[in-house]
Amino acid sequence: MANLSSALQGVWVALNDTLSGAVVYADDAILSTIKWSAPGGFAGLFQRGLVNVKRFEQDPPSDEETFPIRLPDPPKVVFLLTAHISRHASRLRDIILRGRYVECHIISTLSEDSHILELASDPSLVGVWGDSPGDGLVGYFPRIEATVYGWLNETLKYVIGNTFDNKTARFDSLFQFRVLNEPPSIHSIFWDSYDEVPADDLIVSVEHRPLICSMITNDFFVIPSPSVFPSLDQAEGTPLRTSAEDLSRPSVSYESNIRQLAFSLIAVLDTLGLRDELFALGETSKQLARCIVAQSSSSARRKAEGSIAVVLIDRTLDLVSPTMHTDNLLDQMYTVLPRITPTSLDLAVAPELLLSDPEFQSTHGCDEETMDLFNVLTVLAQKDSLVVVRKRLLDLISQEQIDFKAPRILGKVTLPQLQKFLAPFRGVESVLEKRASVLQVLAAAIQTLEDSAKTRWDELTGIEKIMLFSLSETSDPTIATQQIKDVLSRTDLSSDKTAAANLSTDASAHFSLHDVILLTIFSYSLVGQTLHISDDDEMALKDAFYNVLVRHVGDSEDPTATRVKIQQWISNFFMQLHAVSTTRSRLEQFKYVFKPGATPPYQSLIKQVVSDIARPSRPAAARPAAGGRPGMPAEPEDLTHVPYGGTLGTVFSGFSRLLGATRPHPSQHQSVLVFVVGGITFAEVREVKEAFRNRDVNVLVGSTDIGSSETILRHLVPAPPIGLS
Repeated sequence: MANLSSALQGVWVALNDTLSGAVVYADDAILSTIKWSAPGGFAGLFQRGLVNVKRFEQDPPSDEETFPIRLPDPPKVVFLLTAHISRHASRLRDIILRGRYVECHIISTLSEDSHILELASDPSLVGVWGDSPGDGLVGYFPRIEATVYGWLNETLKYVIGNTFDNKTARFDSLFQFRVLNEPPSIHSIFWDSYDEVPADDLIVSVEHRPLICSMITNDFFVIPSPSVFPSLDQAEGTPLRTSAEDLSRPSVSYESNIRQLAFSLIAVLDTLGLRDELFALGETSKQLARCIVAQSSSSARRKAEGSIAVVLIDRTLDLVSPTMHTDNLLDQMYTVLPRITPTSLDLAVAPELLLSDPEFQSTHGCDEETMDLFNVLTVLAQKDSLVVVRKRLLDLISQEQIDFKAPRILGKVTLPQLQKFLAPFRGVESVLEKRASVLQVLAAAIQTLEDSAKTRWDELTGIEKIMLFSLSETSDPTIATQQIKDVLSRTDLSSDKTAAANLSTDASAHFSLHDVILLTIFSYSLVGQTLHISDDDEMALKDAFYNVLVRHVGDSEDPTATRVKIQQWISNFFMQLHAVSTTRSRLEQFKYVFKPGATPPYQSLIKQVVSDIARPSRPAAARPAAGGRPGMPAEPEDLTHVPYGGTLGTVFSGFSRLLGATRPHPSQHQSVLVFVVGGITFAEVREVKEAFRNRDVNVLVGSTDIGSSETILRHLVPAPPIGLS
């Protein structure tokens, strides 16, 4: 199996000539990809000649830049896009006509075949580029090139009418701009003369490059797809919409997003160069698998000798892991620290820890040292991770010869100790320039420890553990509802999560509505089909929610209307909770994630799936059940195999299974890709790696997001009435 991280870095390196001397307009998904997958991140691209980067989705059109580098646009523009190019035709035209470009490159993460296939699913995309059977153009990309060429020609009318004889400036490097005489005209930095710009000199290209992955580690990637989240209703044929957003998002749009995700996964599979067999757990994953089959049945990778099992899993089948306080430092970071934007993978870190810049983000730009740190922190418990953080800080102090004397006896890792070891790096520009990536992650870990006390991390972790083991010993779901009511009684809605940091730290400290909502989702997803919460217990819990929320009605302009809104919100929230608790009801093999009396009582759905795949032998998949017909398994199989159909080989394969041959299963492949639709936690990534640790199997983990409490709240929980957020 090809190394995905190295392959993607190679793609970015191959684009050096295209990006050199250009202004880049990139959509949000690509901006994330650059930070995590391009060698050196944005800094690396600038060092290799990139002039500027702007956000493509800026609407209305403006000159707002992703980086505050105030330079005029060069004559070369590059667009990096993840969606179908036709969806952005109007925005592309606006940017090109507002600029003064003679060279334009459009790079899409979707192949030309994928663009053509999407036309059949969305008729609104047909004809955008003046498609005409008699125009002599062959292929979809050439039609786009012809239209863009015409737009560039329109701009020549303006360019030729202006003179640029004032050659008074020279562009020396990325951040240096030398004025030789008088201030230059806006384009003289990049142009020697515009006396004549022949139309034949215009350069236009449209091409496909697989740039969509954000590589978190060498074997864990994210395809940023914040608009794709599985439905809670796992009934077959259910419209693919998340219940919390049913009223605001048309199903057609969501299905289009599923196809977009399928195109991105196809690009990943094409890069790996292996023949894929698809297995799905959950209705959204099945739909995604069918899209992949429909769009790539004729792909060259289908003829590859090596094979890979692609296991697609719906996040909504198990919401315990992303809502609990796991013993993983990276999960803690993604729970405690805010993201730059709600859909970003980048964490916001306090700038004063290392420098005085207003923005400071935690990413790694494919820095090997930092990716290795992510790898290590993924597989370690929080206590061991802090030891690693301390060691890395001391190693950096030694390697960079920082004037700091560390104590001989280190003792227990403490927050003040880590802060002390990080302090010598603050403001040392020579070191920050070389080791900025790894120092960002170390600073993020330290800030996480600082902020965890403010978010009641330890208290909430203790509550979850008590609930787990009490339920395991007694099998009484009343314990869960009573725990939630106890937390509700200590909930303060007068302040949000940030203001709660100023509250006292005594034992009766307050929790936020955010905390109690997550604890409730955690409980309902945990007990699922194992234990039944009685109607009386649930009614008491609803009353407890109402009594806490209604305390603040007096602050509203219309108390009566606010009470009605609170009742409606509680009703909607508990409807979601019912869906959460029954989402695994159609499963058999993986129906339960909580087993009373077991050690530990909770085992994540992902761990169960990968443990089943990694079993040394699976006789049930190879022989018929006792008394059953040939090919019938001896145990239930929740993983659905989604085959590539329509060939004679498929027909013979079906007959062979009827005659008792082995049924397709991920365990039959030397390479496995586990992809979670809706987000995966680092603790679950660790479980996948541990399951295959002693097996001769290549494992890759992917998802649409890094799973956290915020992603669950955003997708599944109806917004509380104004003033109660």
